[in-house]
Amino acid sequence: MLSDCAMRYLLAIYELSRGQHALRSVQIARELNVSRASVAKMLKALGQEELVAKEYYSNVCLTPKGVQVAGALYAEYVQLLRFYTHEVGLDEARAKQDAVCSLCALSEKSKRWMMQFGRLAAVAP
Repeated sequence: MLSDCAMRYLLAIYELSRGQHALRSVQIARELNVSRASVAKMLKALGQEELVAKEYYSNVCLTPKGVQVAGALYAEYVQLLRFYTHEVGLDEARAKQDAVCSLCALSEKSKRWMMQFGRLAAVAP
């Protein structure tokens, strides 16, 4: 199971790379507002899980396993984002923050309930 921090990094890498393109560590650091040393440490951990590939002083890319895991996280993130913008009425910036926090902190049962509620509310008259 991924840590909250690892989920945040994977989600950021997936969004920045659109699941396909290689990135530089500095791009990830800027997106997450963290140091390059923090990025290097997390990339090493994600590499050990075979989720990212990075050569020393080179670009970072998601592995096929990383694309699958990050893609699933992103799909949940989009549903939670929709819940916070449409059902709760939050502005986009706050909804993004809350969606990421929910993705990383809530139990699977709570996330499923929120996503189900959002789907039901979307089709209600």
